[in-house]
Amino acid sequence: MAQINKLTALQIKKAKPKKREYRLSDGRGLYLRVYPNGTKSFTLIQTIDKKPVKLTLGLTTEITLEQARKIADEKILEVKNIPAKYRDRRVTFKSAFDEYVAFNQTRWSDRMKDKVKRYTRLFYYKLNDMPLAEIRRKDILEALNSLIMNNTKEYFKGVKVILSVFFGWAVQKEYCEHNIIRDIEVKYFFAKCTRQHYNHFKELDEIIDFKNTLCNCGSRYDLKLIMLLQLYTAVRPSEARLASWSEFNLEKGTWTIPSNRMKMRKPHEVVLSKQILKALKDFKKLKEQNNKKIEGYCFKNQCDKTFSAQALLKMIEYAGYGLKISAHGLRGTFATIANELRAEHGFRNDIVQACLAHETQNEVASAYNHAEYKKERATLLQWWADKLGDIDLENLKNTSRFC
Repeated sequence: MAQINKLTALQIKKAKPKKREYRLSDGRGLYLRVYPNGTKSFTLIQTIDKKPVKLTLGLTTEITLEQARKIADEKILEVKNIPAKYRDRRVTFKSAFDEYVAFNQTRWSDRMKDKVKRYTRLFYYKLNDMPLAEIRRKDILEALNSLIMNNTKEYFKGVKVILSVFFGWAVQKEYCEHNIIRDIEVKYFFAKCTRQHYNHFKELDEIIDFKNTLCNCGSRYDLKLIMLLQLYTAVRPSEARLASWSEFNLEKGTWTIPSNRMKMRKPHEVVLSKQILKALKDFKKLKEQNNKKIEGYCFKNQCDKTFSAQALLKMIEYAGYGLKISAHGLRGTFATIANELRAEHGFRNDIVQACLAHETQNEVASAYNHAEYKKERATLLQWWADKLGDIDLENLKNTSRFC
C-alpha cells in the first residue's frame, strides 16, 4: 500500500523555491506545489477514465496541512461520482484565479502586478466561490455592474482585459470550456465618446504655480516628492511611485529604470537635474537621520507599503487642482511646453519624445535608429528644471506631514 501523510508542517515551511515549479507528494494524490516566486499551494490530482483531474485546494497561507488532507478526502469522494463533462466545475473562481496569479508572479512586471492588484478588487470577492465552469456572461456583468452604473469605461476595459487573459488560461488548463469574456462587447454598455487626453497645463506659469502650491500643501513629504520627481523627470506616475533606491546612483546623478518597470520593456536612464538630485539627496539624509533603512522602495506609506495611484490623485485634489491636472498629465505638460519653447532649447521633437521614453511611430525608422540621445535628454531636462525653478526644501519639510 502506498504510504500516505508523507509531508509534515516543517517540511512545507522549509520547502525552498527553485527555478521551476515542483511538487512534493503527501500520498493519495495530494501534492504541495512550490512556485519559483515562493508561493505554495495544495493540489489534488486524481486519475479518472485515464485522464488526470487537478483540483487546487488553496494556498498554504490559507489552509493548514491537516485541513488540506480533510478537504482532499472529501474531494476524492466527490470527483469519483461526477460525470466526466462536469468534473472541472468543482474548480472555483477563487482557487483558479489564485493559481493563475501565483503562476504569473515571476512573469509579470511590477507595473502589471500593481495593475492586476488594483483591478482584481473590483470583481474577485463577487465571483469568489462560484464554480468556474458555471460562470456565465450575466454573472460577470453583475459583478461589474457598479462600473457600468458609474460610467467608468476605462476601468471596465481594464478589468475585461485581465479577465479575458485569465479565462483564456483557464480554458488551456481545462477548468472551463469557453472564454466567456470574449462575448462581452464594451460598446453595448457605454455611450460612444470622443477621446479625452489627460488634464494638463499649456502655460509655464500654470505648472510653476502648481509646483509651488504642491510644496506648500500639508500632504506627506514623501508623497509630494513622488510628484516632484515625476514633474522634473517627465517619467510615468508608476515609474516614480515604485522607484527603488537600487535604481539611483546619486553620486553620478543618474536613475536607471529597469525594463520590467517600463511600458516599452526597455531600460530607461534618466540624468537627474541639479534641482531634483538635491531633493533626493536631502530625502535620503532625512531618512538616515530617522533611522530608516535605505533599501527597497524609496517611497512608502505608514503601513510600509508603496503608495497607490489613488494617493497621488487625492493629493492633487487636496492641493486644489483636482479638475485641472492629473498625475499622468504632467508628461503632457512637459511635452507641450517643451515643443512650444523649442526656439529656447533648440531640440527637436525626437528628443522630447525620448525624454518621455516613447518609441517612434514609424516602425521602419525605429528598426534602424537605436539612438538614446542621452546627452541631449540631460540638457533638455536641465532646461526644464531651470524653468520650473529650485525646490524650496526647507519649506517642503516645514509644510509636510513627515514620512
